[in-house]
Amino acid sequence: MALAGDRNIYGQGPGLQQLPPTFPGNGYGYVSPAAIAMGTNFGANVVTPCWTDKMHQKNGNVLLADGSVQQLSSSKLRDQFRNSGDTTTLAPASASIVGNCLAMP
Repeated sequence: MALAGDRNIYGQGPGLQQLPPTFPGNGYGYVSPAAIAMGTNFGANVVTPCWTDKMHQKNGNVLLADGSVQQLSSSKLRDQFRNSGDTTTLAPASASIVGNCLAMP
């Protein structure tokens, strides 16, 4: 499970098949404050959630629950979310997209 990560993240569950021409937030992906459910199930052709090219050459660092920090590509980020076991939801509780809810302070 991801606890924290770099700010250059974009997308939310269930994933998009095409990236926007420009990323919001000056290229970082989100305008703070925000809460985003990244999701857990992604189709074969999705390209989000992903890292933007604003930092780390389209990679990002993620703090995991075991205390380690991993640098992940966008596809490995989706794998991490898919395998996290996180089933939390954003309010309201009936939200259709669950898992890997991130707070952007």
